[in-house]
Amino acid sequence: MPHLSESLLIGIERRQFVESDVNKFAKIIDALFALISNAFPRADARGQLRRACAALASPEVVSNAYVHWLLTGAHREALPLALRPEHYARIRSNLHRLEWRCQRLEACLATLPSRSIDCFNLSNVFEYLGEPACTAVLRDVARVGRPGARVLYWNLFVERERPASLAALLAPRSRAARDLHARSGAFFYRRLVIEQVTA
Repeated sequence: MPHLSESLLIGIERRQFVESDVNKFAKIIDALFALISNAFPRADARGQLRRACAALASPEVVSNAYVHWLLTGAHREALPLALRPEHYARIRSNLHRLEWRCQRLEACLATLPSRSIDCFNLSNVFEYLGEPACTAVLRDVARVGRPGARVLYWNLFVERERPASLAALLAPRSRAARDLHARSGAFFYRRLVIEQVTA
């Protein structure tokens, strides 16, 4: 017999539900809320649950790699982009462009010349920084970024975006961020932030 969450995914994929599936789904939601309530700050547990329920009810749930991983512990057929075989050659051909640095982001930015970077993916960086440190990092990102460079980062628990004091250096790209967040399937994040280096 398949694992409870695997049988739920099979039902979702086939769009065939019986009463026992609905009961299983209710149990999964109860278990999910208990898990989320223990794992996340109390203030955000309901928001996390609301986003999880929306993801599970979405027509895209069948191809959502995050849902598959969280419910079954495997990606199954729903692979993230980097694990899809059709992307392997492109990834391999660009490995020479990667530079590994084992240091704090602040130290790395301090060593880079001005206007030398085209894009920044700062996933989960600002979750661990206070507001003054976040502002300092974004100021350095604006210095190091070329004009037009995109800065992307996620808000999981902590709401972060460029402060008003950096408005002349970084411009929000809110519509692009909302569109990309919706397409990403990463329902557990509160928000995706995209900003652009302007000066």
